[in-house]
Amino acid sequence: MFRMNRLFAFFLLLFFEGVAGTTYQVLFIRQFSSSIGNNAEFTGIIICVFLGAMSLGYKVGGRDNDSPLRTLGLNFLIMSGFGGVMASSSISGAFLTNPLIESSHLRLFVYSIFSVGLTAYFVAQSLPLLLQYKQDGESPASQSGNALFISTIGSMIGAGLPLPLLAPLIGASATLSFLCIASTAVGCALLLKYRLTPFGVFAIFFAILGVVAPVTPYIKSHVDGSAFTSTTYNDVYLRDDNDVLIMEMNNARMSMRFKSGGSASSYVHYINHQLKLLGKTNKNVLVLGAGGFQIHEGDKDNHYTYVDIDSELLDWAGSYFGVNKEEVNLVAKDARAFLVENPSKWDVIVLDVFSSADSIPAHLMTLEFFSLVKSRIGPDGLFVANTVTSGGFRDKLSQKLYNTIHASFPFCQVQQTLAGNETQLNNVVYTCFSHGSDKGLYRDDKRARHSDFTKT
Repeated sequence: MFRMNRLFAFFLLLFFEGVAGTTYQVLFIRQFSSSIGNNAEFTGIIICVFLGAMSLGYKVGGRDNDSPLRTLGLNFLIMSGFGGVMASSSISGAFLTNPLIESSHLRLFVYSIFSVGLTAYFVAQSLPLLLQYKQDGESPASQSGNALFISTIGSMIGAGLPLPLLAPLIGASATLSFLCIASTAVGCALLLKYRLTPFGVFAIFFAILGVVAPVTPYIKSHVDGSAFTSTTYNDVYLRDDNDVLIMEMNNARMSMRFKSGGSASSYVHYINHQLKLLGKTNKNVLVLGAGGFQIHEGDKDNHYTYVDIDSELLDWAGSYFGVNKEEVNLVAKDARAFLVENPSKWDVIVLDVFSSADSIPAHLMTLEFFSLVKSRIGPDGLFVANTVTSGGFRDKLSQKLYNTIHASFPFCQVQQTLAGNETQLNNVVYTCFSHGSDKGLYRDDKRARHSDFTKT
């Protein structure tokens, strides 16, 4: 009976180690992408640090240990503390958007060491510590094979279930807090048979801090009467600034609305002005990226459809941001996937998608994507893209994005919509026409300007 209980505990702890390790990794990627955007380079850095720390944890956990379960219990508590505190949107957002370290890649690498790395380091010690605990005469090959089998099953569950299933119900931040609660409970259970030391007390309090940190925005919103929600994709917070309601997503200002009604964002007014100026009335307008559902407000002449991957935004905006849900047609889908699957032609397509304050998702700023957009615009249609780049095109991102858009849309009006010098990041709006291009040039020895003018 004792051997069966010991074996059950061994496999249960291995399974939880697998679930916890992968779930923390997935949640770290989700939380960090809210501040820095989501692309392969950043994901690669996080995975690199995670695996490097795991390898070190395996090495340290393999040392002879007289009390492997006690060490394992302390590890779970410390893991809960680091995981909850360092992955919380307030802490990670403050560091990852801080310009103290100029390179965003280096900034992410440094922060990942003290967040993803430390969490993975303590998770990885679980397997060798549990193998020391089990020691029942089974061959090393059989022990390691069975242990890796159970741990990997747990990792599979951790990768596939918490974020897709739990986050839509309670939000990503609460999912992180729930994982920290589970890690803390396991850690405390493992320490019950041991005398509590001062370090053990510290570990318990640190774990509790990890449980609370991810949900502090919920607590703050209840205290000050504001509105906060954490969806699968975004942390959304409402801030009241005198006559203006500000919708912040992922620690960045995304939409502003006057309490009396109407958008307070200059780029929204500019887009509406452009549509009227260019005679676009009674048109079908597709808006890729919902945000605060502001683009359609003030325009009663056109028919709008929004596409956004986050289906929960509309309910929040309707409840707290003054958006009339009856006026909004929302399709919950990734913008590019929607265009691929729907060959319909639109009179106007507006791109207004951001995964952080100034980051357009990488798959929505390529030549292939803009070519796809062009194929979905009808004759004499418009493509309008809201970007956050430098108004003077002083950096590589601004220049390459300009070149990429113009490769598909040769004729565009480009306008910076906020005051600022040419090196600062700003809302830069492209208004592009869908018609083709005449490649001809005017030269000194071939003066065709007059004849072209008379044909205009």
